[in-house]
Amino acid sequence: MLRVHPTALLALLVALFVQSSHAQTNPAIALANLQAARLSVHATASAFHRYQDSEGDKKQLVILNGALQQLKANFQAAYQDMADLGLSAELKQVQGHWRNAARDLNAVMTAISGGGYAEGAITNSYLLNSYYTARDFKAGYDAVISKTGFKVSPTLQGIRDAAALFQEMAALYMERSSTEYGYTYRSEAGDTETLDQMASRFSKQLDLLDRMTANNPEAAKRLANVRKKWGFLEKSFINYNEKSVPYLVVKFGGEIVTGLDELSTVYTQP
Repeated sequence: MLRVHPTALLALLVALFVQSSHAQTNPAIALANLQAARLSVHATASAFHRYQDSEGDKKQLVILNGALQQLKANFQAAYQDMADLGLSAELKQVQGHWRNAARDLNAVMTAISGGGYAEGAITNSYLLNSYYTARDFKAGYDAVISKTGFKVSPTLQGIRDAAALFQEMAALYMERSSTEYGYTYRSEAGDTETLDQMASRFSKQLDLLDRMTANNPEAAKRLANVRKKWGFLEKSFINYNEKSVPYLVVKFGGEIVTGLDELSTVYTQP
């Protein structure tokens, strides 16, 4: 079991740095690392909302610390890849936003672990900078493609886009289920898409992937399993204001993300 004090762990995350190794970075690996980092941002937000809703339950803290440990590893790899590829502007952007997110998350976790409740403005600031961080990783991902000319197959890109969308949806669902406070960070970031609209878009992405994977029996089987899990959740996402079922999102959401990750391995280029 992880026994990491939240303040100490966040200090490590703020202090993350990279060394200039001038390595020959494989674009395919760099893209996979940036995708993983992007997913980690949303997964951490989801774990945070569950920890906050539990009012500091130790089991939820273990889960949150696990998410943060995974995020730290993914960030380190993504940061190094961006540095090696000379994406200094993109790297500076993501580091700045995560530095602010980590600072706010540190303050929020400290307040909760002390038996209190974090100020809404600080939580909103964490969520805003976390949102920007995920967006920065997507910008870094696009910059790798632009700079290297590396071609990602449409099917693999579709799978990655679906995974990122679902992970973001799951975090937003946990947020709506765990608090009555109306966080404004998404509107501040210029994002007006509602959870039901996101769910509709995700369903359409799965429809597109159905057509893309139709000629690959292994891929089609993996995607069918993802669609089965989504079938348990779709109505809850579309009607999220009527009946909240976060335990089902926790149960099947993780399986959907894992299923999409396993599906991507069928199309991952060397």
